[in-house]
Amino acid sequence: MLVDFHGDLPVVTAPASNEGEHNGTNDLNAVAVHAVAKPAPDVIYPDVPYEMADVEVQAEPSPTNPKPVYPPAMQRRQLQARFAVYFVVDTSGRIDPTSIELPLVSHEEFLNSVLVAMEKWTFEPAQIRGRRVRERVKQPFTFKLK
Repeated sequence: MLVDFHGDLPVVTAPASNEGEHNGTNDLNAVAVHAVAKPAPDVIYPDVPYEMADVEVQAEPSPTNPKPVYPPAMQRRQLQARFAVYFVVDTSGRIDPTSIELPLVSHEEFLNSVLVAMEKWTFEPAQIRGRRVRERVKQPFTFKLK
C-alpha cells in the first residue's frame, strides 16, 4: 500500500483490486494538524485540555506510531472514506480514550481501523511555558484507492 499527501492531509491508499502487497501494513504517516499558537495564558491548568492554537509546543506523534490499515472488505468493495477524528493527548503523551470524538461515517470499518491504530499511539505532550498540558488534536484521515 502507498501513501499520497494532498496538502497536509495523510492519505491511505490501496490497490483498486486484489493486486499489491497484503501484509497488513501501509505507509500512512499520521500527524496532527496544528494551528498557529496564541500567546500563553497567565495561569496553566495541566488537567484542562487546551486547543491546538493555545499551546506553545503542540503534541508531536511518535514516528513509530502504528498506521491504520485499509480495511480489506472496504478495499474489495472499492470503497473510500475521508474524515477527521478529535482527541485529547494527555500530559503523559497518551490519547485519553474518553475524549475521542468520532464522526458519522457510512462504513464503520474505516473508524475501527483508525481506533485500533490509535490505541497504541504515543506523543510528546504539548507544552505551555515548559509545562506539559493536555491538548485537543484534530487528525484527518483519507482512505483512497489507487
